[in-house]
Amino acid sequence: MINTALLVFIILYFLYAFYDQFIMEKRFGETILKVRLRRKSKIEGIIMLALVGVAIYQALPQGIEPYTMFLLVMFSILMIYHFFIRYPVFILKKEGFFLNNLYLQYAYINTINIGENGFLQLVLKNGKAVPLVAENPKDVEKILQYLTDSGRISQDQNALEQAKQQAKQKSTTNKSEKTNKKGK
Repeated sequence: MINTALLVFIILYFLYAFYDQFIMEKRFGETILKVRLRRKSKIEGIIMLALVGVAIYQALPQGIEPYTMFLLVMFSILMIYHFFIRYPVFILKKEGFFLNNLYLQYAYINTINIGENGFLQLVLKNGKAVPLVAENPKDVEKILQYLTDSGRISQDQNALEQAKQQAKQKSTTNKSEKTNKKGK
């Protein structure tokens, strides 16, 4: 039973990973902009790997089947890929965008809030707030520039310039802080 569940999960995850890496970018037309987002906390991945390690350690003295061991190792490799190698992405298309593997049209965006250090929050018309944290803070400027240039959002030009200046100041401040920390 456990072997079957592990095998089904591994096959489904391989299908998901293939979709995530190769198919999603080709759906709904040409990709205009692809932005890497920051990974979430790695602690969940460490905990999951530790739990699988404990399960293997507990089962070794009792004589674990080689097939079960193979499936657990494959499961561990998939977790390493998911939590430590794969990056979430924000993909802008002509008529909408992909976020967390879901496609939403631009018409569903109500407002956009800009924060510090690459933070961007899309507030949808149904009231849900969708946070984005770009790996590179300059990518937020590219996202806003595309959305305003394409007419997807109407924004006061002064507010756009202020957002660009804030993004530049924050990235400059972060670089100088990192340089100061390295120098100490």
